[in-house]
Amino acid sequence: MTDRAMDFTVATLEQEARSLSGLDRFGPEEYRPALAVLIEALAGNPYLNRQGTAQIHAMLVGLLVARLRAQARLETTSGLLPVRKPWFILAMPRSGTTALHRLLCADPAAQGLESWIASNPQPRPPLSAWAAHPDYKQALEQLAAMRAAAPDLFRMHEMLADEVDECSLVLKQSFMSMTFFQSSTAPAYERWLWDADVSGSYARFREMLSLIDGGHGRRWVLKDPSHIVTLDALRGEFPDLRVICIRRPVEPVIPSVAALVYYARRITEPGVPKELVGQLQLECWSRCARTLIDWRARNPDIPWADVEMAGLRTDPVGTLRAVYEAFGEEFTDEAAAAIAAKAATLRAGHTGAPIDPEEFGLTTAAIRAAFPAEFLA
Repeated sequence: MTDRAMDFTVATLEQEARSLSGLDRFGPEEYRPALAVLIEALAGNPYLNRQGTAQIHAMLVGLLVARLRAQARLETTSGLLPVRKPWFILAMPRSGTTALHRLLCADPAAQGLESWIASNPQPRPPLSAWAAHPDYKQALEQLAAMRAAAPDLFRMHEMLADEVDECSLVLKQSFMSMTFFQSSTAPAYERWLWDADVSGSYARFREMLSLIDGGHGRRWVLKDPSHIVTLDALRGEFPDLRVICIRRPVEPVIPSVAALVYYARRITEPGVPKELVGQLQLECWSRCARTLIDWRARNPDIPWADVEMAGLRTDPVGTLRAVYEAFGEEFTDEAAAAIAAKAATLRAGHTGAPIDPEEFGLTTAAIRAAFPAEFLA
């Protein structure tokens, strides 16, 4: 399909979601212009086939259904607390962010966004009730279907319903997320997102965090490399945030990111060229690297902790103790024991064989030329 309109609009998607859910209140309308831009951008995608278009249609309706349900829960839940001093992991993908996130969230005093709850925002039920929860069961089914459709993707990045995941699972309900142009070829949407006012999306995100916390007030530990596209909006909504940045030399990172994105994208774009994916990833993440450096320089008051991927692997407890110290937080014996136990069983953070950049039309020299020196080996 090329340069033709989708057979759905914002209004028709909303109506389908209302019919499926039996609900009609979407909350603030910050999502509607973004969804319109996304639909228009996808209409120009030359790699989407009919099946891919149907899958995207179902995904968009599903996000609107989840938004309706989240809004209903928000309006009927009392005693919620504001989000205070959240920790955000901001770094390049494939640099150890998932391992870092899961280790930090092992601390009983912390909380993250488990995949099934992030996709279905609601006050977090007791762990003992998860297995019987309809939303948890649905998440298991959806992840199993994704694993069957994209086994290479899951070999590189295992996704589990009960593990903490990325903020994009919530942000997608506002249709303002890097995820949309990473999972589909949508350069017009990508250009729009870099310059868009996404403050409404982050205001909604903060509400959803309060809803999921359910009035307990535990420390949030959150991660998503895609925040780098919208850093000013992130700071605007979370002025008291703390930042953790994990470092890994970028030379192996970009081919790994390209492979991950390629495996995800070919679910709906089976003919997408590897070379295109590689070039788009190089452009995107080199811009993100420079944006992150500039943002840090413009916001020197933000509490910041730098972590090396190598150190996290060899001494996870000691490495994370330094993070707590940087933020003036007590690193309790309970936290240390929980982190050590998690590290012993952690499956994330172990990279496979290096990926040849030439497989994606790249060279190590081109990668090195695109990035600031502090991201290089």
